Amino acid sequence: MRGLDNTEAGRMGMMAKRISKICFFLLLALFSLGCMNNGIEWSELSFTRNKPNQSDLLGSWVPTAATIKELRERGGYIVSKHELIFRADGTFAMVNMPDWWKDGAGQSRGSFESGSGRWRFYKDHNPWTVWAVELDFPRFVIPNAIHLQGQKPPYLIHITVGDPDSGHYMLFEKEPDPTQRSNQSRMGLRESPHAFSGMALTTRARLHKLAS
Repeated sequence: MRGLDNTEAGRMGMMAKRISKICFFLLLALFSLGCMNNGIEWSELSFTRNKPNQSDLLGSWVPTAATIKELRERGGYIVSKHELIFRADGTFAMVNMPDWWKDGAGQSRGSFESGSGRWRFYKDHNPWTVWAVELDFPRFVIPNAIHLQGQKPPYLIHITVGDPDSGHYMLFEKEPDPTQRSNQSRMGLRESPHAFSGMALTTRARLHKLAS
């Protein structure tokens, strides 16, 4: 009986060790997740790590459809024309930026900010090196920074709203070049006669088949 008791005690000891190891690894995993959330927000993992070309940024940027929806539903904003414009001479213009972009708590007051200044690329360490865009407004003492998202063009502009750990941000996408859109329209007009003639031939063939 004493031998059986020792065997049973040994099994219980082994089981207790296994349970303690499992608990240890679970706590370690939870701790790691907590550190990740407090140090790096998941969307930051896609920040641009190689310096973009200047041409990739130049032009007009507008909110994505998902951001427009959030402006209405979460922010209570009256959506109009919201735009960031970057120029080759190093200047930029900001039109109707939702006011929660600078609010530390990410609170919306339903108003907008417009302004202009100078922009430049700069290296941010987050904790690895990523490339961001610094917006230097003459009326602000400290320049504002926005990040680029994606590892190749077309990029997205990522603007954090409130606490970075909250996962709340706006995304802006680059509008197509107006010259490209006009060229595409011209190409469509040039191709349209062929398209109509093809449709006419198809219709004639169908009518001939029905008649026969």
